[in-house]
Amino acid sequence: FRAQGRAVTLTREPGGTPYAEEIRKVMLNSEYAKDASGRTILLLVSAGRSDHMDKKAAPTIFSGKHFVTDRSDCTSWGYQIGGQEGGYSLKKLFFAIRPVVYKTVRPDLHIILEVDPVEGARRVAARKGEVNHFDERKQDFHLRVMQAYRTFGALFPFEVKFVDANRSKDEVYADVKAILTKKLSK
Repeated sequence: FRAQGRAVTLTREPGGTPYAEEIRKVMLNSEYAKDASGRTILLLVSAGRSDHMDKKAAPTIFSGKHFVTDRSDCTSWGYQIGGQEGGYSLKKLFFAIRPVVYKTVRPDLHIILEVDPVEGARRVAARKGEVNHFDERKQDFHLRVMQAYRTFGALFPFEVKFVDANRSKDEVYADVKAILTKKLSK
């Protein structure tokens, strides 16, 4: 998209700003992180997301550029509400926090890459670099995450697209590119 002259900013969550990166480190790498509740993690990642929205996303979007981030609140829904079994009270907290964090900026699109938990574990084991306590959780956790992503898609069907990520990188890339091309052409 950049080669076509389109202004696009790429970033990640949790993280994306210096303060949000610090929150990411605590959330993923603290020796106590693996025992933190879904509520605690949701509040931490929401604080980082808020900083990310205020300092990076909103200024980028309001300057007329496209903003793409690796992960967003759908990940909180998947991991904390689904994987960590947050339940009804965490769903209420999620919907209370969402407008506070996003303010006037709303996601136009979530692309969720669906991968079978067994294949996901194989890829994590082969990956070089960052592995965190979420990556190391059992298959039932990852199945709950996958099911929660589906629920998120049903709640927000106008802004969620699913891509079968069990296929090759080239096939997944082609699907994501097609989705983004269609979205950015509007």
